[in-house]
Amino acid sequence: MRSPRSWLGLILIALTLLVVLSKGPGIVYATPASTDWFKNAGYGVMVHWTSQSRPQSGGAPQPYCTAVNNFNVDTFAQQLQSAGAGYVIITISHAQQFFAFPSPKLDSIISGRTCTRDLYSDLYNAINPKGIKMLFYYPSIGTDEDPAWRDASRFNSDPAYFAQLQYDLVEEIGNRYGTRLAGWWVDNCFDGSSYGSRYNFSTYASKLRVGNPNRIVTFNLSSIGAWDSTTASGIADYQAGESDLLDRVPTGRFTGEGATQWQTLVWMDDFWVHSGSGAPTPRYANADVIDFTRSVIANQGVFSYNAAPYQDTLISSATMSQLAALKAAVRDKKKDDRDAAITYSSGWNDIANANYANGTGRWTLTSGSYAEHTFTGTGARWYSVVGSDHGKADVYIDGVFDATVDLYASTWSANTLVYAREGLANGQHTIRIVARGDQNAAATNRFVEVDAIEYLALSGTKVDDRDPNVSFSAGWNNTAASSYYLNTGRYTQSAGASSQYSFGGTSIAWLGPKGPDHGKADVYIDGVFDATVDLYAASRADQALLYTRAGLSAGVHTIRVVVRSDRNPASTNTYVEVDAFVAQPPGGGSSSGTADDRSGSISYSGSWNQIAGGSYYGGTSTWTLTSGSAAQHSFSGTGIRWIGPRGPDHGKADVYIDGVFDATVDLYASSRADQATLYTKTGLSSGAHTIRVQMRSDKNAASIDYYVEIDAFEALP
Repeated sequence: MRSPRSWLGLILIALTLLVVLSKGPGIVYATPASTDWFKNAGYGVMVHWTSQSRPQSGGAPQPYCTAVNNFNVDTFAQQLQSAGAGYVIITISHAQQFFAFPSPKLDSIISGRTCTRDLYSDLYNAINPKGIKMLFYYPSIGTDEDPAWRDASRFNSDPAYFAQLQYDLVEEIGNRYGTRLAGWWVDNCFDGSSYGSRYNFSTYASKLRVGNPNRIVTFNLSSIGAWDSTTASGIADYQAGESDLLDRVPTGRFTGEGATQWQTLVWMDDFWVHSGSGAPTPRYANADVIDFTRSVIANQGVFSYNAAPYQDTLISSATMSQLAALKAAVRDKKKDDRDAAITYSSGWNDIANANYANGTGRWTLTSGSYAEHTFTGTGARWYSVVGSDHGKADVYIDGVFDATVDLYASTWSANTLVYAREGLANGQHTIRIVARGDQNAAATNRFVEVDAIEYLALSGTKVDDRDPNVSFSAGWNNTAASSYYLNTGRYTQSAGASSQYSFGGTSIAWLGPKGPDHGKADVYIDGVFDATVDLYAASRADQALLYTRAGLSAGVHTIRVVVRSDRNPASTNTYVEVDAFVAQPPGGGSSSGTADDRSGSISYSGSWNQIAGGSYYGGTSTWTLTSGSAAQHSFSGTGIRWIGPRGPDHGKADVYIDGVFDATVDLYASSRADQATLYTKTGLSSGAHTIRVQMRSDKNAASIDYYVEIDAFEALP
């Protein structure tokens, strides 16, 4: 039987390679500048450190160049690293035109506005070894707060002169910093205003890239929250995305203005600049910031967290506390290829490129070469590189073969999630990635790469079955063994027997054994049915993750496990066990809202098959050709997306929400597109819902077959 991807093997796609490495995998760069590294960063920090920033004591600002001379770049670099920032955007000017570096051009226009110290060269030297990139904010304006600059620059009297002056200044800056400067965020370029109308943006963009053609550029073309300009099309590389709320999540990577990289910039403590008294204090709870950042990253967007620093001691302790919590939740479980926790056999080589996570990767062409990582948790994700010259690898979990991953793709992309395994028993596991030595028929070589490995861990409050807050109805029995959490568990074979636990938090997990003699149970959250859990497994696994529910509102909730009378046909009995519950307080955990096709939260009926490939989310997809076969996923939120392939050999499916028919989806397309958004439902009431995708017996008249695939579901908050 032909798999739904086999037709791709007949097509040879010719790529124009803009950059070819003589030793190592081929790389194709976007034009005019690649935002891959920016997308891979996920989030960074912006600081409005200006001539108006006040010291922690609350007094008047020091003279600007005095403050520049006192700026401790090592302290700031450590703050950025502790924040998990992939980059920093720093103001080189703002309401008042001062430069923290020598500038002959600015000196020729107005005196006393430049400093002897080159602050940003020193800053680059401090942050570059930490893998943090440097971008500049530039205001492009003359304000009433700086009338001397406004008049000297002819901001009001001669817009064309002012525009040329900006081109000259940024060109001088670009030549000074060269490749050390990774990008620009240029303000006050608003559409339909006297600000923006003075610029030729193609000219401005070319000047901003002087010294580094791969420098990424954006213009703030719309007011806060508008984000509707098309001026950026073909000129800017990413969306400015200025906002004062955590109210937008991307629908995909290139959904910014003019189909650019999606990005949002939000002021998170003081209003951009700390120019008043008191301490900058975060505006949002840690949980909200963490959940928002995860959602942005899951949809391939970028979030810039604006911190308003003190003039002397930089980012406030309260804001740093939130940034440290963000790093712990989002960054710390992802191990870079150079991390000592990942071990390699012989046959691997190093590669450095800005598009990789932390700028590096490991690659091999040697069949049998492997990379291995031992972790404690419930799952693992492998981030690699896909491309036209990439081959295949086998993945083993705890020594048992789990999947073959095809890393071929028509376009090159680094830091790409190619494999995910969830639902392991909570404990120590090992993932091993083995180069096979073969390749897709369309591939030109068989490179296998490791960019990063991320482990998934249950964090939060673990509550044992003997805890007095866990209640049991009649029919349960005690059992003891060292394989249980705290050496005990509860089991039953009585249909209708139940166990209940009330907790405070935003997610809950049920841990216990799976095995060849185990049955089924229904799970209720706050009295509402949420899922049926099949506890059958061919071999026994203790402390397994049997069920998890994320995305609950902050507050007190109740989970209830009710034993069913039926079982999997392969099971020899109907045992149901409770070993522990894990409650997650707000802002923790590892759930991103996206459930891979192999997630335990997705149940399949009928006839389904699995396929592996680097272009799939998590490296796998599940497909069917059997009419009536269905996939069902329970989720919490106000909406849902079904993600999967479209193609010339795909059929149709009906979608049901909460048991009610909602839409028929035609999956036909003249050319194949993976990880496409096939269906979206929004506007649901906040809470628990179910999506069911059921294959139909018909197809588009132009389609050559009936394939229906599930790659992932994404719950919308």
